Amino acid sequence: MLHNLSPWQATTVENWLHSKQKCLTLIVKQSFEYDDNGNVYAMEKSEEIVMADAMLAEPTTSSLKLANEAVAFKKGFELYGNLTAYPPKAKQAKVIEVYVALTQDNNPVFNKTLRVTGERFWQQSLLGKTASDPKPLKPTALSYENTYGGIDPEKSDKMFPENPAGKGFRVKNVKGSLLPKIEYPAHFLKHPKKEIPPASYGALPLFWQPRLALLPEIDQEALMAGEYPYQGKMHESMFNCAPVDQQLNINFTEQLTLTLKGVSPNKDYHHLTQIKLPYLPPQVAIINGEEQAFIELTCDTLVLDADANTFHLLWRKSLEKNNTDKQRITPYSQIVVQQAKQPNQAVKPLQQTPQKAQGEVS
Repeated sequence: MLHNLSPWQATTVENWLHSKQKCLTLIVKQSFEYDDNGNVYAMEKSEEIVMADAMLAEPTTSSLKLANEAVAFKKGFELYGNLTAYPPKAKQAKVIEVYVALTQDNNPVFNKTLRVTGERFWQQSLLGKTASDPKPLKPTALSYENTYGGIDPEKSDKMFPENPAGKGFRVKNVKGSLLPKIEYPAHFLKHPKKEIPPASYGALPLFWQPRLALLPEIDQEALMAGEYPYQGKMHESMFNCAPVDQQLNINFTEQLTLTLKGVSPNKDYHHLTQIKLPYLPPQVAIINGEEQAFIELTCDTLVLDADANTFHLLWRKSLEKNNTDKQRITPYSQIVVQQAKQPNQAVKPLQQTPQKAQGEVS
């Protein structure tokens, strides 16, 4: 049974380990707000843990709205989320660059820049098929719908495997067809028959590449019998859902700073929002009768929602069931989650009054 005495969301889910053993995964989700100056505020109530993927619309033609957060493991640390590119304050821009960056101990560990343009379309000229000049830029969701990809308009079974939701793939009626609005600065579309990598900060569904290639074959008989459901071993990155260039080989520490550019409205072009990510490891104890053991969770995911000025940190630990050590999980185990006594002072509560501890969760 889980007793959540923290101000965050917490749950346990039955899963499978690399060793093909059943496990119980404990997930804790911490939610924060931030302002344009980078001040961080603990949300009064953390958002619910996402228990399954949710698509924006019809699954084969849209991208993820929410990604499953209740998985057994991830490799390293990853970040993803929903962001919107905004034209600079009081200017009529046609092209801008936005970026998301992370520094750790003042050293850069991640920087991803995307180029965003106003609406463009293919046109015929003396030089052949060329892109029109972009129209003035409007707020543009940095989603897979606005980057390269799509489905063949004449053969619905032919789709761009890395992004069926996009535009520009196998354009038939070239003249007047729209180009992607979001591209990598070094990989932009020069001809309607060319292919480029999709450019977004959003999470990838399990049935898109390259995630699909990491999924082992399902063992239907084992699945129906409640046994390990795959024919092969699970890949260590199988549950990482961020784009590959947003999966990082780092450990989450106190010295991690997030920098955002171009994803807030009514800001100068060079405005940067720098956010020191709070480091608040949950304190977790497993109680079996008179025995008590403390376990450490790993923060492996940063979920951004720049439109709402919020972000979420996911902490995780999977424990094998019925092992013999003090951290064993049995049907009678009690798991207690609470906040450390000395929280990170960089985080400010939304309310000055102490928050009530959450009730018991089974």
